[in-house]
Amino acid sequence: MMRTITGARNQEQGFTVIELAMTIVILVIIMSTITVSWHYTRRRMALKSGGEEIEAAIRRSYDICMQEGVDVYLQFWDSGGAHPDQYTIYRSYPSGFNEQDDDQPTEPPIPGGAHTTDGEGHYWFKLAEGKVQVENSITLYFQRRGTVINVSGPGSGTQWTIGIFLGGDQGRIAVNDIGEVVEPE
Repeated sequence: MMRTITGARNQEQGFTVIELAMTIVILVIIMSTITVSWHYTRRRMALKSGGEEIEAAIRRSYDICMQEGVDVYLQFWDSGGAHPDQYTIYRSYPSGFNEQDDDQPTEPPIPGGAHTTDGEGHYWFKLAEGKVQVENSITLYFQRRGTVINVSGPGSGTQWTIGIFLGGDQGRIAVNDIGEVVEPE
């Protein structure tokens, strides 16, 4: 009997080193794109949150002035100020007592809001949980005259802008002389 021996080919299946390397390179590119996009989105969201907090502080200052009948100072500090990259609301009472004179703001923070305190009931607030920086120090003065609130700020004019930034991104919020949040000029 004759036997025929046929040679079976040994075929190994799997990936080559080049295929694995290319897969890893593609995954790294995808992950780095996602990471960059995620960081950019977080910065934009923090700036938006900081802007919304500034608008809320402007409205709160207006409301305090109107409802309590006291003058109000809304003060923002830049990184070189007395309270770096924070803001606060000071009341100025008709009796002559001005919280700003002794740096004793009594406006409490909103629950969960980022702030610093001296432990004696005085509060300074951080924008976007302390992630956003204030561009320039500025103080806005809310003054009630009958049923009208007049707002003034540094220099002359009818509009003042609060600038904020985070990394290379920045935002601007403006208030006019009657306490309305408006588009910055």
